[in-house]
Amino acid sequence: MANLELWKNNFSPFRELTGFSKAFDRMLEDWPATRTDVTKYGFNPSCEVKEDKMSFMLKVDLPGVPKDAIKIDLHDNRLTITGERSEEKKTEEKDQKTYFSEMFYGSFSRSMTFPVAVDAERTEARFDNGVLTLTIPKKAAQGARQITVK
Repeated sequence: MANLELWKNNFSPFRELTGFSKAFDRMLEDWPATRTDVTKYGFNPSCEVKEDKMSFMLKVDLPGVPKDAIKIDLHDNRLTITGERSEEKKTEEKDQKTYFSEMFYGSFSRSMTFPVAVDAERTEARFDNGVLTLTIPKKAAQGARQITVK
């Protein structure tokens, strides 16, 4: 009988869902990937890492980043890729304005440590069509050595 009272008092499950939807939208307003004010978050390039028996292969999406703005360091099995994507200097006409921009600009740095020893001397890097590709060979495992007592 109590359920009937709810319906008699204009209870609507759809109205309750609307309230939930509004609360969910408010939560997403501060979520970095959904904000229109992207200048606070900067440029963070996407990366893909693969491994086979002999090496690690990385691809990093760097659209709009010139080749000479990329720096790659590999030291003690830790790879760091840094660079910067600069905003194009455009002059807008007097009657034209930007409403929003989803473009990311600024400095970036991506670092990772490999779980095994890698060979920095034999590492190769290519940059083609905005994609940086690295091939980082693994070092040969050092075998156990028997030591003779003299």
